[in-house]
Amino acid sequence: MPVPPIIDQHRADLAQAQLARNALLSFRHNIKYSYLLRCLLTCGTCGLAMFGRTFKACRNQPERTYYLCHGRDCILTARPQACRRRAIKAAELEDAVWNHIAGLLSDPDRLLAQFQHFAQLTTDGDSNEQMAQQKLRANIERIGREEKRLVDAYQSEVITLEELTERRELLSARRAALLKQQEQQEQLRRQSAQAQEVLTDLKAFCERVRARLDQATFAEKQTILQLLIERIIVGEESLEIRHVIALRGTLAERSGPAASNVPLRLDGVHQTSLLLGLPPYFTRRCPET
Repeated sequence: MPVPPIIDQHRADLAQAQLARNALLSFRHNIKYSYLLRCLLTCGTCGLAMFGRTFKACRNQPERTYYLCHGRDCILTARPQACRRRAIKAAELEDAVWNHIAGLLSDPDRLLAQFQHFAQLTTDGDSNEQMAQQKLRANIERIGREEKRLVDAYQSEVITLEELTERRELLSARRAALLKQQEQQEQLRRQSAQAQEVLTDLKAFCERVRARLDQATFAEKQTILQLLIERIIVGEESLEIRHVIALRGTLAERSGPAASNVPLRLDGVHQTSLLLGLPPYFTRRCPET
């Protein structure tokens, strides 16, 4: 059916022209200058992303490159106050991050030690975890016996059909919760069982990348950092680097003629904090400050 226009044609044309202008001026189309840490920096003060900006050379100063926080512009961010984060020299920040990542790849003992800790937990098993599993199985079996007694009581006309239905619904809800908890524990065990394979994969990854660290070009450095870094949080006097060791599947999945050419993949940004304890992502993520 015919629908009357919300705005006139002239205003619609102006909107399309503005959209085209926004796309043209977008930061993703900036190809004049290259920034090593592009799309990786987050301001620790306001939580917004940071971007690179290059100031042209003038009479008294050479060309300068800085990383700025988006929060400094109150109009674009629609915030009442501007972020207090000062501009950071790009060269110093890029050198610090690259030297840190290159050091990890050249001597990945810290990453391997963390993976080995999880692998040891998987191999030896935790007594508390085993007791929790046994308790879950015992509770599920107990619910089955209670249901059987309820049916016997109904057949003996000790309880009514309404009482039987109500009690069975409660037991079904308890069983569903226990089964869900048991499934989560089983999923954690399956993921932790891959820790030993991840150890081998991590060593092979470091060997492949380490051979070209000294001769890496700017584009190769940027690719390596985007593969291995999830987020860099720039604090007032600190730098927090959240790593992502992105590995595809397990060794069993990669067995075959093309196993040696399996590429790395980039994991998405994860919103949780650093690796504290035993999260379900530890087999493919290894953050470290």
